[in-house]
Amino acid sequence: MTNYIVQRVLALLPVWLGITLLAFGLGRLAPGDPAYLIAAQQSDGPPPTALVEQIRSEYGLNDPWFVQYGRWVGQVLRGDLGVSYKSGEEILNAFLHRFPATLKLAVAGLLVGVCLALPLGILAAVRRGSFVDHLSRVIALIGTSLPGFWLAYLLILLFAVNLRLLPVSGSSTWRHMVLPVLVLGLGVAGSLMRLTRSSLLEILGQDFIRTAHAKGLGSLHVLYGHALKNALIPIVTVMGITLGHLLGGSIIVETIFAWPGIGKLLVDGIGNRDYPLIQSYVLFMGTFFILISLGVDLLYIVLDPRISYVKRGAADGAN
Repeated sequence: MTNYIVQRVLALLPVWLGITLLAFGLGRLAPGDPAYLIAAQQSDGPPPTALVEQIRSEYGLNDPWFVQYGRWVGQVLRGDLGVSYKSGEEILNAFLHRFPATLKLAVAGLLVGVCLALPLGILAAVRRGSFVDHLSRVIALIGTSLPGFWLAYLLILLFAVNLRLLPVSGSSTWRHMVLPVLVLGLGVAGSLMRLTRSSLLEILGQDFIRTAHAKGLGSLHVLYGHALKNALIPIVTVMGITLGHLLGGSIIVETIFAWPGIGKLLVDGIGNRDYPLIQSYVLFMGTFFILISLGVDLLYIVLDPRISYVKRGAADGAN
């Protein structure tokens, strides 16, 4: 297991370097001159050219792009993501301060989606072709088709405006979480429900399931003890990917509900053309996505002990 973890981490290093190149390239391709923007904040009117050149020299913006990239990667490896052009705050501190709010929202949305998708997906697979099966597929289609921002405004109109049961914005109480979590959870439930149904139907048609029934095992024991455990492997994979998407894709939801997360911070940074914050966000979320992918790989051996991380050649030599 340890050797496998080391191999996976080494294999992910080129991916991480690719993310750094992408983040750095996006920051440099964005329109506008960072030095001019910084100087404009320090001046009442149009900034003087001398001040712009001074700032460009202080920040190393006159250096070739590969020198700037190497300097930035070196800072990142030391845990320094730079300073925000707009607020002057250290970007890493801003991320660490706001990321727990985004993580709480994403995990809650994923849990809501799983709690809705797994029971309905299992029921649809067990009762294939029934009314419940057709209804669940319609619900899954609606859940995957509705845009998140449109669903958010529908829920606001229903629960906040008409019924006046839930607040629209803020994060001080659990009631503020209900609407954004529902928006995220309903979107997750649609895709997970379809995957659960198709994956379980494939497993239920296998020979070992028929053998288990022939041995006299009960239907529930076969379903939960044999079929569902094998069907969970692709579901867990998608859950890990979905968590990464929720962390990086909850920007619209956080903006609509004024949720003080890292996505709202990114929107503010884009509006202010805060390029160090934008490129650091891409790197931060990309790194977190890589860690989620590694964690999902390690879960496979827990779900299915038949999966071995030992190289086939080494195993054959041992035999």
